[in-house]
Amino acid sequence: MRRIAILALEGVYDGAVGSALDVVGMANERALARLREHDPGARASGAAWEAHLLSAKGTAVRTASGALLGDVISLDQAARSYAAVFVPAFAASSESELERQLAALGAETKWLRTQQSRGAMLVSHYTSVFILAQCRLLQRGPATVPFTLERHFRRRFPAVALDLSRAIVGGDDAVLCGAALSSAYQLCWRLIDRFSSAAVAQRMFHELFFDSGGDGTVVVPSTRKHNDPLVDRAQAWLAHHLAAKVSMAELAEFTAVSERTLLRRFQHALRMTAHDYLRGLRLETAKRGLEMTRFQIDKIARGVGYGDTAFFTELFKRHTGMTPSAYRRWWRGRRRPMEPRRAPARGRKPGQ
Repeated sequence: MRRIAILALEGVYDGAVGSALDVVGMANERALARLREHDPGARASGAAWEAHLLSAKGTAVRTASGALLGDVISLDQAARSYAAVFVPAFAASSESELERQLAALGAETKWLRTQQSRGAMLVSHYTSVFILAQCRLLQRGPATVPFTLERHFRRRFPAVALDLSRAIVGGDDAVLCGAALSSAYQLCWRLIDRFSSAAVAQRMFHELFFDSGGDGTVVVPSTRKHNDPLVDRAQAWLAHHLAAKVSMAELAEFTAVSERTLLRRFQHALRMTAHDYLRGLRLETAKRGLEMTRFQIDKIARGVGYGDTAFFTELFKRHTGMTPSAYRRWWRGRRRPMEPRRAPARGRKPGQ
């Protein structure tokens, strides 16, 4: 039996808590179904996962919608250790409101640190990433936050590295962060993927994400690493404006430098122009769309900023050597298991 703790703060989003409970429920269903294939008596073994809803004092928690979450366990009554702790996002209408939530942390800080020291994987997203940063639990690697909270986070926690080029950051045994409020399903699935069998995780992945377009991760073109924070901010801005008409003047204004300086810094850090980087980013993201969705080519083209499908197709072909349709066929073919060759019928030569 593995346990996951869901640590709810005041103003927690109902959907974030529900996502965690949904995924745990699905994992139990799939895990037991797989066990029953081999052992009808597996039903008596109980669920593979157990979710505990926690709050600092064990009192009911009011959610963002105004509802009350009951059946909450206090931190003192919680299990000694958990395989994972999920801190769902909470509503904060302003920076001052977010700061109030951080200042109110008490027993949660010590408890989260203790859980990490005992091997729990810590998971947060959207506003709750600030909680892990406040508890000094983001020192081992980069984190991610929504683009709208980036400036506040950098001012508040300048020592924590941010990677805004990806929707989800982490995946090791320590910490997993998601930028979007809607990433709760993705994050909780990754927990199941981390601890469950490949068969269970793959089945859940298809049910949760396949028809809706995969896991939503922003794909970044391969470039050499750099240490230029200005270029890092520019890359993050471009990743969040793929579908828009982008001008270098807007990007220069966001980074508070001249277009000439922006071009020079990009060239030095990435050995390419900002235009080249954006084109690569768009085309790599389009590849992911072709791989993970059933969307029409024109829809994928519009999603990465190309209203002219013919122009997009020409760029894509130059980038990959294949048209978008051919790339999708190739990708599906390489993922399909090889079929055994059939022996030719007696009296016929192969190929006849």
